[in-house]
Amino acid sequence: MVRDLLGGTEKVLDVGTVGGEKLVQLADAFGSATGIDIEPEMVETARHNLPVELLGRIDFRNGTARSTGMQDSSVEVVLNRHSVVDVPETARVLRPGGLFISQHVGERNLAAVVSPFGGQKFDGDQHPEIVRDSFLSNGFKVERFEEYDVDYEFLDLESLFFQIKAIGAYLPVELKFEHIAEALLRVVTGTATPVGRYRSNEHRWLTVARAG
Repeated sequence: MVRDLLGGTEKVLDVGTVGGEKLVQLADAFGSATGIDIEPEMVETARHNLPVELLGRIDFRNGTARSTGMQDSSVEVVLNRHSVVDVPETARVLRPGGLFISQHVGERNLAAVVSPFGGQKFDGDQHPEIVRDSFLSNGFKVERFEEYDVDYEFLDLESLFFQIKAIGAYLPVELKFEHIAEALLRVVTGTATPVGRYRSNEHRWLTVARAG
């Protein structure tokens, strides 16, 4: 979808670029890009992994959704995959007619995995409907606003436990074994399949908004 929306010459800002993998994969679809991430080690990883042929077209630096470090009206496209959305900062850096394209984790994500722990915590201003309304109130036209669920399987217990640890900050309990043993057992028994895998779901939101 991102490829379909880009014309091959745009200046792109990728918010929450992590190791830059997704941005590099899209390199043939834009003119130049800056990837920002809050974690310095991720920025260093992205710089280290940047193919030589893309030097000068893609750069990586530290930054956040609320403080991108970009100049006013300096990009045509802002990409955001699973990072915080800051609408005023997005409006500041986008040129008139520019696009914001995002995929975000929804509240039903990994429902069978997180429900035994009491669900996941989401910041109030990051709910999709609130983000959409904020774009509208800042003069954007919301061109697409959609959600979807797909089945998601973990191939083994190690992968399942790795995922639980990775989202620990979003769970309302402290991930110490004595606190979560019963919840872990419920997760394992509730998600196990006859072929030894563990099934849950992924819930995602898509937002495409155009600056006025």
